[in-house]
Amino acid sequence: MRILVTGATGYVGSRLVTALFDDGHHVVAATRNPERLAEFGWYSGVTAVALDTNYEASARAAFAEAGPIDVLYYLVHGIGQPGFRDADNVAAANVAVAAKNAGVERIVFLCGFVPDDEDLSEHLSSRAEVAHALRIDGGPEVVRLGAAMIIGSGSTSFEMLRYVGDRFVLIPMPQWVDNPMDPISIRDVLYYLAAAVDPHRVPAGAYDNFGPQTTTYRDLVLGLV
Repeated sequence: MRILVTGATGYVGSRLVTALFDDGHHVVAATRNPERLAEFGWYSGVTAVALDTNYEASARAAFAEAGPIDVLYYLVHGIGQPGFRDADNVAAANVAVAAKNAGVERIVFLCGFVPDDEDLSEHLSSRAEVAHALRIDGGPEVVRLGAAMIIGSGSTSFEMLRYVGDRFVLIPMPQWVDNPMDPISIRDVLYYLAAAVDPHRVPAGAYDNFGPQTTTYRDLVLGLV
């Protein structure tokens, strides 16, 4: 297949490109600054396109330059930036419309777990809204893959946890550290993402992906010290 990976310079996206190569796909790597793609060993094997999801014109131009695309991986977000929630919704809508007009058949979206709870954090609310924005009438079908903490060197959430465990002898533990959580290895995340290109293996819909063991943040921190 011809596959477009947004956020190709990110932690998951850059590794996904390699996994898709291994499965024999042609990869189009999209990022706001295509020059950054030269930092990766797979650079010579991809088609590089500039894509700033904040702008409709950029999304249209990226698909025009990329050529026919079967599957799009949506791996971008603005979390942590001012006004990220509204910006993420606009970005997802821009990409969804451009993908529809380009004849893309499927969008695969990776996000965190989104529980059926009316009292969601702004982060989780944003992720649910982005999943909704990617689904438009007559547009590509959407596969939403949810993952909690991704365990692997370079994962932002895991590195933050490891930083705390390495540097603090005494750590005040808030109550939420004992909430159950389901971490997953980056290798397993990549496996599920790569499998999601095939509608026979992974029909359109929402799936939560997790490892074999439920744990807590407290246990993870204690395991690192």
